Amino acid sequence: MNVWEDGDPEAYLAEHGYRMALILGADLIAEDFGVHGTPGVIVADGNRHLLYKRERGEKPEDVERALRHALDSSLADGEQTPARSVGCR
Repeated sequence: MNVWEDGDPEAYLAEHGYRMALILGADLIAEDFGVHGTPGVIVADGNRHLLYKRERGEKPEDVERALRHALDSSLADGEQTPARSVGCR
């Protein structure tokens, strides 16, 4: 998610080695999930339960490891409902 549109978010992700989808203009989503910095990364299940939220200062490899763990755990727990985008209000 990109919040507060500071700089070039796509270039930032590429420069720091992040390989993930980007949601532009996600201020309201960030507010809903308590994201206070960029880049904001969250994983929520189909019921909008937060499975992972990137913490400030996490290295790209740590983010990737945590994302894999959150997704693998969700699948192992039998999560059948695909995660929906939260969208803006």
